[in-house]
Amino acid sequence: MNDCFDFKPFRIYHDRCAMRVGTDGVLLGAWFEVPAGSRVLDVGAGSGLIAMMAAMRGAGEVVGLEIDAEAAAQARDNVALAAGVLPCGVTVETADVLTYATPSLFDVVVSNPPFHVEQTAAPDKRRAQARQADLLPYDRLIAAAARLLRDGGSFQVVWPYGSASDFLMAASTAGFSLRRQTVVVTKDGARPKRVLLHLVKAPYLDTIPRHDTLVLFDADGRKTPEYQSLTGDFYL
Repeated sequence: MNDCFDFKPFRIYHDRCAMRVGTDGVLLGAWFEVPAGSRVLDVGAGSGLIAMMAAMRGAGEVVGLEIDAEAAAQARDNVALAAGVLPCGVTVETADVLTYATPSLFDVVVSNPPFHVEQTAAPDKRRAQARQADLLPYDRLIAAAARLLRDGGSFQVVWPYGSASDFLMAASTAGFSLRRQTVVVTKDGARPKRVLLHLVKAPYLDTIPRHDTLVLFDADGRKTPEYQSLTGDFYL
């Protein structure tokens, strides 16, 4: 396995992380809305990829939370290596979002959270922590996001398509409204596996939620123009 993943603006090392750089993280990092100068919290920062993408996309300040100490240390190393190209400060803290406290609320909370449901516990405890939903139940993640966001702030995640309705119901109960939903399909005709969700901390919105679909590859296995356009600033 490669110890690093090269993007246009920076290199990400991920050999000390339980979960390596993958499509979900890159998609979310390129898709989620980053208002100019916003204060962004990346929950489950892993290697620091999404936090660093947020910095490149116009955030004013980025904080990454990573409960795994070794992954957090590698994320800090990645941030330090890219210090010359990151337009704003990125801080990575070794912390659990369920107990994390901050004196200033965030404008955006973004997360590629653990959402796998395993029949048996994974033998690698670090990988289980990074993957398995029972170690960070989505209702507790949603409650933490609501606690850490300012009113009108956004909570943006990548989630399994099959359980998106349950996630959205829990988010609505916690005071969030859906602004945008993008269904991710690997290729035309395939069943959706992921959905990108943009939620706003508000009981209702004046606008109708936007629903769209992103197809990643055409019938010949080439990236679609939409996928290329979304990730073109990052993928080589």
